[in-house]
Amino acid sequence: MKLQILSEVQVGGHKVRIRISEKALQIADLAAQASIYDNIIRLTLHYEGQPRDNVVVFESLIHEILHIIDRLYMRELEERQVGALSSGLAQALMSLGIEPDFSQIPEEEE
Repeated sequence: MKLQILSEVQVGGHKVRIRISEKALQIADLAAQASIYDNIIRLTLHYEGQPRDNVVVFESLIHEILHIIDRLYMRELEERQVGALSSGLAQALMSLGIEPDFSQIPEEEE
């Protein structure tokens, strides 16, 4: 089942934009980045010029959403815990037949 990933997610009272930001993330050598202060999650769909697997992008999105949830509600999770939770959740969702579709996520304006 295809899951259309929208260009915005609501976490608490925050509407967080989701954008593709290839250039900025490649410079920083990141797969994804979240900023609660700017209300944005940035994703990259490529690594070293090659397309990234949808599973990896989906896991990165979940990872960044978990960071935002942690910052808003707990401030207790370590990076390794966020990584483990996002990996496990992405795997579980994919095993349920959920296939993410990132086609509606716009490029971030530079």
